[in-house]
Amino acid sequence: MKNFFTRAFRYIKKKFKNKDKEEIFLINKENKSSLEFAESKIEKYYIIEQFLSEIKFTDWSLSKSSIRYFLSYILENNSNNKKINIIEFGSGASTLFFDKIYSIYNFKYFSLEHDQLWFNKLKKKLKNTNIINCDIKLLSDSEFNDIFNFKDYEAINKFEKYGKLCDKNDYRNTSIRNTFYALSKDFINNLPNFSGIILDGPHGNGRSLVFPLFYKLINNGTVILIDDYTHYPYLDYLKKIFDFDVLISSITKNKKWIIVKIKNKSLK
Repeated sequence: MKNFFTRAFRYIKKKFKNKDKEEIFLINKENKSSLEFAESKIEKYYIIEQFLSEIKFTDWSLSKSSIRYFLSYILENNSNNKKINIIEFGSGASTLFFDKIYSIYNFKYFSLEHDQLWFNKLKKKLKNTNIINCDIKLLSDSEFNDIFNFKDYEAINKFEKYGKLCDKNDYRNTSIRNTFYALSKDFINNLPNFSGIILDGPHGNGRSLVFPLFYKLINNGTVILIDDYTHYPYLDYLKKIFDFDVLISSITKNKKWIIVKIKNKSLK
C-alpha cells in the first residue's frame, strides 16, 4: 500500500511539473513575441522595458505581454499624434506602469478601483493618474439584459436608475453576477472619448456593461484589452453593439486576455 501511494504521489507530482513546464514554455514564447512586436512599434522601447522591470507583477496582474501589445497598438493608431485618453477598470500593476510612462507620451489616464484599501495603497504611489475610488452596483438579470436594449445613449439613464449598491463583503467574490462601477450619468458624460480601454474589473460577468454605458466614448479605432475574456461571454456582449477585429490574444493556459479594435460603432 505504501508503494502504491508513493507511486501515485510521484505520478501527480510529475504530471503537475510537466504542466508547469508547458506553461512556462508558453509564457516565454508569448513574452518573446510581445518584446519583438513592441520593439518594432515603440520608438522608446528600451525605456518602456525599464519601467516594466521596476513593477512587481503577480498572478492577479495583467501580464507584461498584454501591456506591451496594448501600448503598441495604441501608439500605432495615433499616427496624428493626438491626445491619447485611456481608461482602466480595476487598478493594479498596469496603473503603476502607465503612471510611470506619463512623461514620455501625450495621454491622460483614468483608473477606477472599488477596493478602498487597494485604492489607498496605490494612490500613494501614483503621480499622474486620475485614480477614482468607486463603489460597485448590483443589477438583477432583467436589468442587466435591458441595459443592452437601448437607443442612442439611454443605457446610462437606465443604469443610473437600476440596481443597488453591492455589499462590500462581496467585493472579492470572483463569481459575483451583474456588477459594475456605480457611475453617474454626469460622471460618464464628462469623460473624454477613449483611445484605449483596459477591462480588468470588477469581478464577474458585469464587465460587459462598459460597452453600452461607454457607447458614446468608444470610437472606431478604440483598442480594448479584456482580461480573463474566456471566463464570461464578454465578446458576445460586445458583438451586440460593435463590430470589431481581434488583434491578438493570449496563448498561455493561465493568463487569458484578448485585445480587440472597434471597427464599426453603429448600433445593431
